[in-house]
Amino acid sequence: MGKAALATNIAYNIARAWRGEVRPDGRTESVNGGIVGLFSLEMSAEQLATRIIAEQTEIPSYRIRRGEIDPSDFDRIAQMAREMETIPLYIDETGGISITRGGGNVNTAAARNSFAGQAATTIGGTARNGGRVETFGGLNRNLASGRNSTALQDTTTVGGTAFGRGAQASTFGGLNSNAARGFGSLASQSTTTLGGQAFGRGAQSQVSGGFNSNLAAGRFSQADQQVLTLGGSAIGRGALDRVSGGGNRNAALARGSLASQQVVTVGGQ
Repeated sequence: MGKAALATNIAYNIARAWRGEVRPDGRTESVNGGIVGLFSLEMSAEQLATRIIAEQTEIPSYRIRRGEIDPSDFDRIAQMAREMETIPLYIDETGGISITRGGGNVNTAAARNSFAGQAATTIGGTARNGGRVETFGGLNRNLASGRNSTALQDTTTVGGTAFGRGAQASTFGGLNSNAARGFGSLASQSTTTLGGQAFGRGAQSQVSGGFNSNLAAGRFSQADQQVLTLGGSAIGRGALDRVSGGGNRNAALARGSLASQQVVTVGGQ
């Protein structure tokens, strides 16, 4: 509690105390205080300025917001506003955080003449106006453990969009396991997870690619799995959209068997 109040107090007092001298080369050197840049990820510049004015004039901020002030209060607020125009305090309210991680990927060819091919792509989302986007490529394991076996895994995770203070879009590529264990077997897995959209203060979009297992265990068996998860839209203050690709298991266990699975999950609005 009180983090914003502490930060604005420090910023204001440093800026108010600033004094500069012009050097012979024409540059201005600070001799006291400093020029302050304040970056806000949630509150607007207007809200922060109102807080500073309320703290320095000792007029409760709720009275300023509601217009519950008398003439003497108005004069103090006006004087403080004029002072803030003259001090080197600059507020950037274009906040937005986008965090992207490629995930944990393991690719192993363990048997004679086996081949394991893995491709993992993670693309971050877009955060604006105090929004927060988190994109994680998931945990992906690809294994070719049967002699002459082939395991192919392709994982794509694309972050979502968050607009507005406190809006958050989280995208997780899921837990994906692909294994070719049988002699001459082929296991092919493709998982795609696309983040959703969160618009509005406190809106949340949560998308998970799910838990996906693809196994070719029989001699000369083939297992093909495709999983597509599309996030929806959370629009409005406090809205929530949660999408999960589910738990999907595809297995070809007998000799020469074929298992093919396609799963598509689409979020709502």
